[in-house]
Amino acid sequence: PALDSEQYARDYNEIKAIGKLNSPPRTSLQTQIATFWRASPTAIWNPVIQQVVAARNSDLSSTARTFALVYLAVADASIACWEAKYTHNFWRPQPAINNGDGDGNDLTAGDASWTPLFATPPHPEYTSGHTTNSSAIATILESLFEDNPGVPIVVTISGITRQWDTFSAGVDEVIDARVYSGIHFRTSDEVGARTGRQIARFVSGHALRPCRGATSCS
Repeated sequence: PALDSEQYARDYNEIKAIGKLNSPPRTSLQTQIATFWRASPTAIWNPVIQQVVAARNSDLSSTARTFALVYLAVADASIACWEAKYTHNFWRPQPAINNGDGDGNDLTAGDASWTPLFATPPHPEYTSGHTTNSSAIATILESLFEDNPGVPIVVTISGITRQWDTFSAGVDEVIDARVYSGIHFRTSDEVGARTGRQIARFVSGHALRPCRGATSCS
């Protein structure tokens, strides 16, 4: 979003309040969610894939195809995400808020002492790599097992357990988590999730198509 836009101001003021290191409005649950999603998409979503294929008693071929589709989509999603990061070269919330008085937006106010809950990553902000990759994974799984796989999705990382009924609920949570962490504006999270979803749908429709009878496959 343009720095002088209302959308940018909404993102800015939201994360300024809830993503701060010692944020009064951020709840302990929200801090736990932010901490959980510090783990890589692979660390979080691999157990999800394993749970679902085990619940469906998938054979070796189907299991291999599931993992292959997931990581084909993740590879393409990562390429798109990092291309966007270095094309737009957008600033992270910490430098944005530290220099907010000079952004040309009357709806934002700078705070030179503002620091995020977690350290600012050393690459540009737009778009979010975690939401892009998580959404790509979730969309492939949805294409194979539907959004609600019929079994609880439970993952424990660093002593924190999160549970969802649907794959999309996990994506919704990581969108919020990166805001709670103070490292991504909401728009970047949402655009990343949309990008991952679109790429995964393309991969699902074009890659590793199942063979039918005597039809040759490539």
